Amino acid sequence: MSGKEILYVSYKDEPLEDGVSYAIYLAGALHEGLRVVLMNRDGAGWMSSEGAGTAKVQSYIFERCRKEGVKVTVHSGLLSTTSIVRNIISREKIDLVLLSPLVTHTRKVLNKLLKLSPRPVVTMAKASIQNKTAEGGKVS
Repeated sequence: MSGKEILYVSYKDEPLEDGVSYAIYLAGALHEGLRVVLMNRDGAGWMSSEGAGTAKVQSYIFERCRKEGVKVTVHSGLLSTTSIVRNIISREKIDLVLLSPLVTHTRKVLNKLLKLSPRPVVTMAKASIQNKTAEGGKVS
């Protein structure tokens, strides 16, 4: 491992397969660690205590990363989302920032994160129904 990390920013209630699989794949392919920030939907802060849903999400991320051989850290705390991301970028060896599809779609949060990051920011788009049908998938 190079000692560098990818910072993956997602909403804690976002469907995991929409982005975390790509974040894990990218970290493994680049031989880097993965640092995950799970935001509240309103972007105002983090949960004050670990709920069952958050614990389940963290467990899923840890297990997937273990299977892929990717070192992972998942953050939780009480700071505002942009503050914690700024702190992580300034003190950690972050190579790039990867934003989940829903964070990318939320323009207000996206713009804040783009402004504060001195590292490359990679955005993800959710696959549309039209793209899925073009690839041969069925839509019900």
